[in-house]
Amino acid sequence: MSHSPDKSPGRAELDPQTCWTLLERSAVGRLAVIAADGGPDVFPMNFLVNDGRVFVRSAPGTKLDAIAEHPLVAFEIDGTDAHHRWSVVVRGTARRLETDEDVRASGLLQLLTWTPTRKHEFIELTPRTITGRRFPRRPSAKRLSSTQQDFLPVARKGALDKPNPIPHLPPPSDQR
Repeated sequence: MSHSPDKSPGRAELDPQTCWTLLERSAVGRLAVIAADGGPDVFPMNFLVNDGRVFVRSAPGTKLDAIAEHPLVAFEIDGTDAHHRWSVVVRGTARRLETDEDVRASGLLQLLTWTPTRKHEFIELTPRTITGRRFPRRPSAKRLSSTQQDFLPVARKGALDKPNPIPHLPPPSDQR
């Protein structure tokens, strides 16, 4: 299967400095790891950037186990501004910080976790690549004229503001 680059009008590749600036201004990202079953797993996490690296706090468990087994990870952030949507992806190697000196130098002791779970494990992500993209914001259906809305696919009319919900069905019954 061949892949051609996206040639969307207004799409722009972000330079590394812009990517780092967006990372520094963001509070929550998603850490992607290779899980024990060999498949991907993703965790939302608050983080900080220091000295060209990304740092997160974690509790013992799935993330640390995955990183110990497969240290190659990805970290993604995304957001919007007045006119654009953007995303930044950092791909690199993760490692658990082992020494008190490394933890202090990272700045992680000042990073408060957003969940009540105690997070006494510290992870450093050393980037191999950092990439970003910016796209023009698409107008919401509420801001489109009725004529413009007529050109939206029928199943998606009014759905530009939020995705269609996933149906929640009860488990199958074993009654025969």
